[in-house]
Amino acid sequence: MRTKMVMPSPDTRRLWLGLVLGGLGSLNGVLAFSIGRNVMPIFLAVSVLMTLVGLIQFSLWSKTRRSWL
Repeated sequence: MRTKMVMPSPDTRRLWLGLVLGGLGSLNGVLAFSIGRNVMPIFLAVSVLMTLVGLIQFSLWSKTRRSWL
């Protein structure tokens, strides 16, 4: 008997995407200070963008989650 594979809902994927991007963006921002001075602004800009996209995804997830209640 085969088990049916259950795909996660888009809302669950949005939650995890937001959490992972926010965490990686924060980690990248912390690690940018230990890297050389000439590439630090690039790493900080990328980490801000990653964190911002993560927060947007998390915000969109919370809006759909709130509508379920």
